[in-house]
Amino acid sequence: MKGGTTPTGSPAAPAKWPRGRRRWSPRPTPCAGRANWRDGCGCRRTGSRPRRPPRQARLQRAADDDARARLAEERERVRADLEARNRERVARLGQDGLRAVNGVLATAYQRALLDFARQHGATGIRQEESDGGIDIEFEIDFDDKTEN
Repeated sequence: MKGGTTPTGSPAAPAKWPRGRRRWSPRPTPCAGRANWRDGCGCRRTGSRPRRPPRQARLQRAADDDARARLAEERERVRADLEARNRERVARLGQDGLRAVNGVLATAYQRALLDFARQHGATGIRQEESDGGIDIEFEIDFDDKTEN
């Protein structure tokens, strides 16, 4: 049959395709959401199935996913380790700072008490330093002195 219609009523393919745009295409039309209909979109309209990527690309993607997962695990482990070290370091710095401040205060109190005792004529001044503390003992008789 040249030109005309088929027994079902659909237009017959011409003997020679005309130049320019085709009137009839034996291929299914692409879906609107796909840029290239040959990739396959998996819809009922075209009946195409999505193509699987080549084996090497699948293996590369799997290796990349595995590497990302391992990197995330390692990053979390290192972060937890660094946080623990930082907490210990901050606690140690706090203790060292308090120890320094307490040492300065203890020395100031010691000097102030000894100056007070000497100014008021204290007798039996005795001081001892033990682990973490200073013991100061003296006797002052306030009955002899009267203040106006």
